[in-house]
Amino acid sequence: MTNKTLAARTFKTIFAAAIGFIVLEYVILGKYSLFIVGDNISVLPYYLAFFSNDAPFANWTPFAATGTDMLATGYATLVYQWTFALLPPWLAFQVLVIAPILAGIFGVYGLCRQVFQLDSAASAFAGCAYAILFFRELFFLSSVAGYLPLSLLALHSLLDNRKNIKAWMGVIIVGFLIAHSSFITRLVPWPVATFIIWFSIIEKRRRPLEWVIIITFSIAIIAARWQDIIALLAYAPLSGLSEARGGGGFDVEMKKAFGTAKSSLFGKWGIVAILLTGFALSFRDHARRAVSWRLLTALAAILGLLFVGGLVKVATVTVLPFLSGFNTTYVMQGFSLLAVIAGGLGLQSWLDRMGKGTTRSLLWPPALIVLMLLALNLNAKYQHIRPGFPGVIFTRIRKIPLCRIWRRASGHRDARLGPCPFRCMAACSIPTGSKRSRATTH
Repeated sequence: MTNKTLAARTFKTIFAAAIGFIVLEYVILGKYSLFIVGDNISVLPYYLAFFSNDAPFANWTPFAATGTDMLATGYATLVYQWTFALLPPWLAFQVLVIAPILAGIFGVYGLCRQVFQLDSAASAFAGCAYAILFFRELFFLSSVAGYLPLSLLALHSLLDNRKNIKAWMGVIIVGFLIAHSSFITRLVPWPVATFIIWFSIIEKRRRPLEWVIIITFSIAIIAARWQDIIALLAYAPLSGLSEARGGGGFDVEMKKAFGTAKSSLFGKWGIVAILLTGFALSFRDHARRAVSWRLLTALAAILGLLFVGGLVKVATVTVLPFLSGFNTTYVMQGFSLLAVIAGGLGLQSWLDRMGKGTTRSLLWPPALIVLMLLALNLNAKYQHIRPGFPGVIFTRIRKIPLCRIWRRASGHRDARLGPCPFRCMAACSIPTGSKRSRATTH
């Protein structure tokens, strides 16, 4: 075995171990693994009520009070329907949580390797940092973030290999995933803004046919949710979200934009700011200076769109009142992606300098960032199980029914642990006289 082969196997092992650690809490105990409840409590019982009772899925669900139009919820997607129809409820949840995380990691890794020509280590670092920094446990809120880099990678491959049938199939599959697994307010139209910025600034695609493909893909992923869009427009006048958010005013929108920019740059323990600071080193590398400038321009463009979106909302909200409840800050999903790639470029610059025989003292900055990311992920894992820690872990390992865990380990009802209210809602959602839901028995 050559040294190169050994190094490749070692890298793959470390990369796989890092990915496994990132998703550890969702798989380690099988069907007793962590289950997070938040906004998803408003949709999951509907799917369980349908599929756990062998009832055909319908756009109108009769289980909640006088009924709910599933299309108007924004998450009645084919991916969710098929996943819950084909898999046990606990496994469906795990798949829907983990799939966007894995897609995000491998999508960022592929973009760093193919577009920015980074080494495996820097690319893997960027992918894992993306998963740790910018993913939420509620799968429909993370789907756009997860499938966005994979969509860019698929389009990049197709534009370079337009006669390759596999490239076309990849674009179709990824387009279906991002369209039919995303919460609609995260999907319309924010990924399109990232596509335009990416291919006009970073990759600088100039051929008309390439832009026909990019624009067609952008329209297709939104048009795939046409039924949801019609239902949401019909129900928008009845929604209280606009009044609850109180948006549409200049002061409110600009304050929201500044707050989002601040949290995007300096949140997450300041790790994003550190990554962007390290990104400055890539400008010293003559071979990477041009692509670094393009990436910096793209970051500035998305920040600019954050404020432009707020101004457009202020100007149009009187004509389209439902826009007052529309959150324009979701454009920053693209900023998150570009920020970790910038961090990967910075790390690559460090690695290049270390490879030239410079002092080993250069090793501590990237090592410190890795330790900070590890600490951030460990803190998130602890926050998931904090109520009753460590009793929750011990009782789950002993496979005591989850409602008993709730009472004995936590001592109170806390939505972060999830299974108890989830199961109770699922059970209450079943019509009288129907067989007991498998969701209540796992």
